[in-house]
Amino acid sequence: MTQAGRTYGKLRLVEGGGQWEMSVPFGAGTVELGTGEGSTVADEILAAATWLASKRMLHRTVRMEDLSPSEQRIAHFFAERYGILGEECARLQSIGDRYGLTRERIRQVQAMMSERAGGAQFVAPRLLELAEAVKQNVPIAVSDFDTRYRKLLGMALSVEGASRFAREVLGRNVATFNDAPAAPVGQSILRILVDPEADTGDVRAVREATRRMVRSCGAAHVLFVAGAASEIAGHGISVEDTRNALKALNGMEWLVEAEGWYWLGPDAPNRAHSVARKMFAATDGRLDIEDIHSALCRSRRFIYEDDRVSAYPIEAPWRVIREVLSRTPWLETVQRNDFRAKIAIDPKEELSDAENAILPLLKENGGVIAKFVILSRLIKTNLMEPIAAQLMLARTPICYSPCHGVYVLRGYPFTGAALAAAQAVVGGRQATAVATDQDGAVVFDVVATDYALRNSMIDIPASVARTLPVGPYQASGLVSGEVKLGAVASAVGRVSHLARLLRNAGVKANDTLRFTVNAASKDMHVALAPSEPNHGH
Repeated sequence: MTQAGRTYGKLRLVEGGGQWEMSVPFGAGTVELGTGEGSTVADEILAAATWLASKRMLHRTVRMEDLSPSEQRIAHFFAERYGILGEECARLQSIGDRYGLTRERIRQVQAMMSERAGGAQFVAPRLLELAEAVKQNVPIAVSDFDTRYRKLLGMALSVEGASRFAREVLGRNVATFNDAPAAPVGQSILRILVDPEADTGDVRAVREATRRMVRSCGAAHVLFVAGAASEIAGHGISVEDTRNALKALNGMEWLVEAEGWYWLGPDAPNRAHSVARKMFAATDGRLDIEDIHSALCRSRRFIYEDDRVSAYPIEAPWRVIREVLSRTPWLETVQRNDFRAKIAIDPKEELSDAENAILPLLKENGGVIAKFVILSRLIKTNLMEPIAAQLMLARTPICYSPCHGVYVLRGYPFTGAALAAAQAVVGGRQATAVATDQDGAVVFDVVATDYALRNSMIDIPASVARTLPVGPYQASGLVSGEVKLGAVASAVGRVSHLARLLRNAGVKANDTLRFTVNAASKDMHVALAPSEPNHGH
């Protein structure tokens, strides 16, 4: 299903087709994890880790040799967390000792990479084989299963690690294990692999609903979880039964018990933590809880689509998020409602490439900048494509938009003069160029980026597009023929068929085009702008 230029869908198992499929947001594509004949589940986990290790989506690959040394390091310890070297080597402390990192840093990278997996469509044939093997052999001791299917699992991987990977990265359960000790053998406890489809325990349903809600909202609510767990289990689970099940959850702690809010402790994946880390990476000062709460809500904006079920459309109140942050070890509370990071947080580690690109721009301009300036700098330096840049600005927690076309860095003091300066360039060069010549035509400039020419997407900003009727225009000047102006989003208008004509006319990437458009006669004259245009900044 496609909506607003982004493709969405649901995870499903293709019967007899030999693949997992997960349809996700725009730009991901299909990632083949199978590495050929004789490959193993461990190989697929390492391939997925390789693909997720790169922050830049357009540069992602399953070839380890194509990664930088730092990305290779991240890929290896991400895969090792799922036990490719054995369950003992999968512990946070063990990984931290091997790579000279703290347990907290390992956990943060793990959570960050797991979130990136939401933007991929993975094909994992060996994991599918493993799921079928589980169905054919349950019930069976985990140790016996690992021995029997060592060649399929690969390396020192256990079915437990493979199951964690499938659940946390692919969102699919391939194996279920008994929660309680089943059969003592000497001083050890025999771990049993049971049928995942036959296991409908209320505790498991409550645990899964809780994890989803904490990961999405920052905290969980007992009433909402009772309903969500009932859907997961396939039968009704009362609020009382839900509260009883919560007692069995590791790390469960009430935040505001009278209102039914709780969480799973500081080690569980939590959107409130990931948002707060981004915000503190962008500022050296302290942040107010209302500011953090606002950023948390804003960062979830694009997960409320009708055809997506990966996130629960509910927001925890700011006082609940305050309780979450007050229990977070790396934060300190200042005057109850303000927070400050106890540790230095590296922006290069926490922020995306695009966020790291706009951060110095914001600081250089007094913490306030026009959207046009951000987009033009990102696109001209090839750090991000236009649509991806628009999405990033719409949901990044490090800044917000106090008025149309202007962005402010959260937690950064700014002056009225800085805000006025940013407002003066709202709409950018094109907006200031919306003037009429002697014939009443609108004149404005557009930079022909490499991305625009390659993908036939010549866009003009809304500040110009709003003044022009959509429909066919007769092009002249550098090109000739009929083109069509349409609206693709609130931010831009798009001229169809023009990019091909421009390429044929020899226009190259980063050439500045001057448009003279007569709305009455539907004429569009296109020429190369002078080297020092009269309009713009």
